[in-house]
Amino acid sequence: MALSGWIATSIQPTDRGHALQQEVKCHPGPKADGKIAGDHGHDSYHRHDRYVRRPSQVPDQQAVLHAHPRHAIALSLVMDVIEPADAEGKLRLGAVPVVEAEDVAQALRDAPIVMARGHGSYARGGDLWQALQWTSVLEESAQVLWLLRALRR
Repeated sequence: MALSGWIATSIQPTDRGHALQQEVKCHPGPKADGKIAGDHGHDSYHRHDRYVRRPSQVPDQQAVLHAHPRHAIALSLVMDVIEPADAEGKLRLGAVPVVEAEDVAQALRDAPIVMARGHGSYARGGDLWQALQWTSVLEESAQVLWLLRALRR
């Protein structure tokens, strides 16, 4: 799928919970007047999401993907940085910053994927598939970290 223009995308979990097995919902970017369709500002999803839904906040990106990867969310509650232990995560992600919601857009300028503490991930990419790839690697790495923590008890 090729994406043109700027788009914000969210992922809602399905019964399996894996990033690649989740339903993808696309939301339009800002209208000409700068307002965002569906940005009601009163629920936590939109409260977090509106920080990255303006193209000026995450420049030069065609896609921003928001997901709720369970293991990464759990780790974000006890870590300030998620540092993968597995080879793929180390190679492809490096350290993943964990930030407060209002700091997501700024953090995405410096990293391809960030975690909003206790909420979910935000990944940027040249297209939706690249952003989804970052998200999938993060959740796989978070699962490995989770298993390592369990084994060390």
